[in-house]
Amino acid sequence: MDISPEQAFSPAGLAKATLREMGITPPLSRLGEVTNEDLGIAMVGYYGGRAEVRIRAMPHPVRYADVSSMYTTVFSLLDLHRHLVAQKFEVRDITADAREYVERIDRAALHDPAEWPFLAGVYCRVRPADDLLPARMMHSAESGGSTAWTIGVNFVTSAVDLWYTLADVVAAKVGSGRAPQILEARRIAPMGRLSTLRAVELRSQVAVDPLEDDLFRRAIELRHRIRRTDGEVPERGSFSRRSRAAAPTGPSRSITVLSPSPAEQGSPQMAYGRSRRASGRQRSQVSFAFLRSPRR
Repeated sequence: MDISPEQAFSPAGLAKATLREMGITPPLSRLGEVTNEDLGIAMVGYYGGRAEVRIRAMPHPVRYADVSSMYTTVFSLLDLHRHLVAQKFEVRDITADAREYVERIDRAALHDPAEWPFLAGVYCRVRPADDLLPARMMHSAESGGSTAWTIGVNFVTSAVDLWYTLADVVAAKVGSGRAPQILEARRIAPMGRLSTLRAVELRSQVAVDPLEDDLFRRAIELRHRIRRTDGEVPERGSFSRRSRAAAPTGPSRSITVLSPSPAEQGSPQMAYGRSRRASGRQRSQVSFAFLRSPRR
């Protein structure tokens, strides 16, 4: 691996070194037809991973769910390896296809892995009207708590159009029974493959050819193989250094998910987002949306 130990400041450093060794260059160097406006839309629509606690400091029934290597598993389900090794990208209008997908998809259908790749790289312009969507706001300010901007899933109503990932639009339908109306949908689609791709060995044990293999899937498989070999008990969290090192491209620990708890309906609060025409080089422009806490 082309990285010295003193330069490996975090697992991300090992991941980048692995990708360089495979001949994979940063996506920004091969954008193709993707414009700054498209990048701005992607930045606005991406809310990232989050953890929420709606009831604190009191006993409450919960359901424990342990998702092994969640980020890398989702990466594989979405087939994002296509984006990782793409020669370039192009932007497509898929408004009609996105509307049809949201219309037919439901919780049961999402148990089929074949349904997941369609979600990748799709951003939807919607006009929220009491729709269950993520939003950045000061969730605790009115009660005298923190004034930090945090992300929470709320019932959102907006006087202007907002951009969300197709995955968040689908989650709104699954979580509330109703999906936001899609006004426009764009896909950042991968095209071709890099000519610099070459095979590597993970931990000098497993060969990975980016022309044929999904790097993240192979890393997960290697990690579980090491656990079995070392006789580990994953549910007790006794993962060895070898198994943690076997997943240089993703989180080294499982993620725990607790089932959502009921929340009291709150008063309307102000949130801020970007306008429809925001671009990657522009400063954030302000639009307004009134939110209230999710209700059962």
